[in-house]
Amino acid sequence: MSNTNRQRLVTVVGTNYADTLVPELIEQSLDVYNKKDFSQRNFQVSVTENTNATAGIVLTVLGIEAYRNRIYYLERKQVSSSVTNDLTTIFLVKDASFPKILFSDLLNEVFLVRDVIVHNHIYEVTVINDQDWKMLNHRQKLLKGYGDNRRLRSGLVIERTRKTRNLGLNVQPAKIGFEDIYIIYLVFGLFVEISNRLLSRSHVPFSVHHKHEGDWYLEIDKYFKHVQEMVSNQNFLAKIKVLETKIQGMGLTP
Repeated sequence: MSNTNRQRLVTVVGTNYADTLVPELIEQSLDVYNKKDFSQRNFQVSVTENTNATAGIVLTVLGIEAYRNRIYYLERKQVSSSVTNDLTTIFLVKDASFPKILFSDLLNEVFLVRDVIVHNHIYEVTVINDQDWKMLNHRQKLLKGYGDNRRLRSGLVIERTRKTRNLGLNVQPAKIGFEDIYIIYLVFGLFVEISNRLLSRSHVPFSVHHKHEGDWYLEIDKYFKHVQEMVSNQNFLAKIKVLETKIQGMGLTP
C-alpha cells in the first residue's frame, strides 16, 4: 500500500472578509466622506458612502462571529446563541479581572447596528429646511413593525440622537457612514488584541491585507494610522482620540 498523507482542516471562511474586503470598503466610504461640507447638517449620508459603510459593518461583524466559532472550537466548547456572551465569558475565564460588562456593552452596540442594517429597520424622516433649502432640523421615527424597539430602548441608544451610548454609532440606517464603519473596525481591532493577549494568536490569526498606492498595510494598528492620516474632518479625529482614551480607561487595553 502506498504511503498517504492526511490533513484535517477546519473551515472558518467568515474571518477572511475583515482582513481583505473591509479595509477597501472603509477607504471607498472615506473617499466620499472627505468631500462633504462638515459645516452643514444632514439627515443622511450619500448612497455611496452608506453602501460601502454598511457592507463593511456587516462583513466585520461576520468576522467577529466566525472568530467566536474558531475560538470555541479550539477550546472544545459549545457556542450559544449570543456571540457577545460567548466572547466575554471565555475572556473572563482567562482573566478573572476582565471588564465583562464594559466589553459586552461595546459589542452589543456593534451588533445592534449590524441588526439595523440586515433587518432593514425603516425610519420615517421629516426634514425642516430654510428658504435656501439648508436643513434646520429633522425628526426621525422608527416605524412600528420595522425594527426592534425593545432593543433600541435597552439603554444602548440615546433616544434623542439615535446614536449608541458608548460608541456614538448611528442607528438610523440612512445616516450610517464612514465614521460608523471606522469605529466598528476599531472595536474589531480591540477584539483581536484582547484575543491574542488572553488566548493566543492561533485562536485569532488576524492581519490586514491592504494595499494603497503601492504600500502594503499588514498590521491593523498601522492601517488605523494610515486611515486617520487621510481623514479631513478634525472633529472626528478628536472624537476618535476621546474614544481611545475612554477604552483605555475601561481597562480593556494593557
